[in-house]
Amino acid sequence: MGPAMRFFSPLKFLPSQGCPAQLPLWTLGLWMALVVGGGGLGGGRLFAADPPPPSVPASPLLGPVSYQGRLGDGGAPANGSYDFQFLLKDAATAGNTVGGVIRQTLTVQGGVFSTSLPLDPTSFPGADRWIEVRVRPTPAGGSAVPEETAPFAVLERQRIQATPYAFRALSAATVESVSLQSLPPSVPVLDAGGRLSVSLIPDAIARTNAVFDLGGALQAALQATNAASLAAISTLDQRQTQLSNAVTALQDAQSSQASRLTALETRQSSLSNVVVLLTNAVAVLGGQVDALTQTNAVLRQSLEVASAPTRSGWMAASTLPADPGLVTNGFAVVTSVPAPGWMSISNPGMPTARSAAASVWTGQEWIVWGGKVAGQQPTASGARLRPDLDSWSEITQFDAPTARSGHTAVWTGTQMIVWGGFGSEGSLNTGGRYTAQPQGWTSVSTVGAPSVRSGHVAVWTGSRMIVFGGRNSGGLLGDGAAYDPVTDQWSALSTTGAPSPRSGATALWTGSGLLVWGGDGETTASSTGALLAFAPDGTANPAGWQPLTTASSPSARRAASTAWDGQRLYVWGGQGMLGAALSDGAFWDSQSNAWSALGTSGAPTARFDAAAVWTGEEFAVFGGSGQTGPLATGAAWNPTTGTWRALPSQAPASARSAPLSAWTGSLWLVHGGLTATGAPLADPQRLEVRPPWFLYRRSALPPSTPPLTSP
Repeated sequence: MGPAMRFFSPLKFLPSQGCPAQLPLWTLGLWMALVVGGGGLGGGRLFAADPPPPSVPASPLLGPVSYQGRLGDGGAPANGSYDFQFLLKDAATAGNTVGGVIRQTLTVQGGVFSTSLPLDPTSFPGADRWIEVRVRPTPAGGSAVPEETAPFAVLERQRIQATPYAFRALSAATVESVSLQSLPPSVPVLDAGGRLSVSLIPDAIARTNAVFDLGGALQAALQATNAASLAAISTLDQRQTQLSNAVTALQDAQSSQASRLTALETRQSSLSNVVVLLTNAVAVLGGQVDALTQTNAVLRQSLEVASAPTRSGWMAASTLPADPGLVTNGFAVVTSVPAPGWMSISNPGMPTARSAAASVWTGQEWIVWGGKVAGQQPTASGARLRPDLDSWSEITQFDAPTARSGHTAVWTGTQMIVWGGFGSEGSLNTGGRYTAQPQGWTSVSTVGAPSVRSGHVAVWTGSRMIVFGGRNSGGLLGDGAAYDPVTDQWSALSTTGAPSPRSGATALWTGSGLLVWGGDGETTASSTGALLAFAPDGTANPAGWQPLTTASSPSARRAASTAWDGQRLYVWGGQGMLGAALSDGAFWDSQSNAWSALGTSGAPTARFDAAAVWTGEEFAVFGGSGQTGPLATGAAWNPTTGTWRALPSQAPASARSAPLSAWTGSLWLVHGGLTATGAPLADPQRLEVRPPWFLYRRSALPPSTPPLTSP
């Protein structure tokens, strides 16, 4: 035999009733090896001895215990770090702890762990012993976490049977050894299997083989049971996976149905809003139809009178209160249909009082954004007006550009582009693109963008936004760039022949070029301008600037009222070189590159920072600052008749300077501006820009008047 003997006993550890519910731990097929120390059988010699004298201490026969096992956690092989406690007990239940508690933290992989237990050899006097194992997953706070916070699971105790480990004569006083080789052949020391002959071992020792056989049978049975259990667990895992997949599919279906229901509810709400809007629109159109019906009745009566056979009863209509062509032919005014006056726009939801804001007309809505509010503070708020419904709706400020004033805005057909201006941090070269349906802002690239500025001009070509001029802390600027919202890219404008640096100029898109005129120059107001020609869609790079003629042009001015009728640029008023308000103007014809003066009879009084529009028939001017402050008057120039006519005056409270304005095709909209005290104003109003109608009747034919033909 070798120098040591190992005794193996198959052990199955099961959770005890004291194990906490949160620690479903189990061990299966756990083996314990007891290593006998140097005092056992060894050296190939058989010992026989009498009991040693009392004064001779017994040599330790037991070394460290090699302890191996398999640990399960929650029905599956354990993996990770676990805290173990090993206690040697002197009874199967209750009893006393022999020696101290062995505490170890072990790593379990695939349910398998192995350790060495330093048991005291004196703890094994020959009586049975039991090993109690306690285990818990190592807490997140480490093994030092108290047991009351993270308790241990106490497993069933495992018995270590008392086993003889040597032979000696109970009556011998000395120990002598006998060489196995010296024994006669008749002494059966080893059997055919190489084991110590059973005849030399007492019955109690001989039963060890039976124990080993029983242990092997138990191990085989346990392994078979374990295999069956694992197969059942695998089947249950597959079933659980199938059920989990089914639950996930049901949850996905439920989520899809919920999303569809939300979409339907949103669509229903949208349709309800459309119905309300259509109902309001029908009501507005009904009122307009009634007004047109009344006007038609008046005109029908006039036609009936005018077509009467009696020449002395003929009637005619004119927009002039003393039409010379009718008066000289014996007609006199009998009645008139006055022009409509200014009307207030609904206030709920309107933009707050502001100045230096920007606005665009989309074809359906008027969008107002930014500017300076009370206390001269810049704002990033705004609102949209539906004139046909007389209702405002707020513009979202989520992702909007920073608050600013003195900026520009253009409408692309689908988006409002805001750029530049003056904010709390100074002049800006940033901007944003606003989409109304659905509402949202996106940024404008600053790569290649013009330098920071305010007081610049901007126009939309059909595919590009063109920016020119303005000023910043470095002074006036005479450069610009074109921005493509599709690619989010800038390209610089040519400076060859460009207008001199300026701010507050007039700029417009002629259909094929950028026209710039007037504004604040380096030392005085400017009376010059230039045209930068593009391709019709504005996509091709322009060849260069062409100057506008200065012959018969208006004098140098800033903050003039201007409008474009598709062929002619109209200029009226403004502020001259010495700061005085002006009361003259002219128009420039793009076909002839020539200036012609506007008449002054009935013209607006001297003013600057006034609003102006082209109505399709007239060049209309309103508001602005005069010699005594903000104005609430205006006039319209008719290029066909070459005359001015007065516009209806607003209430005194609506006198304003530098208001926002827009032409819808039938209505003139105004909002904001400054009062006489310099405070920002709101008070949105609208005006149907048409002249009054005068009805004439001829009572007698003057002797010198030639016969008239029937109307």
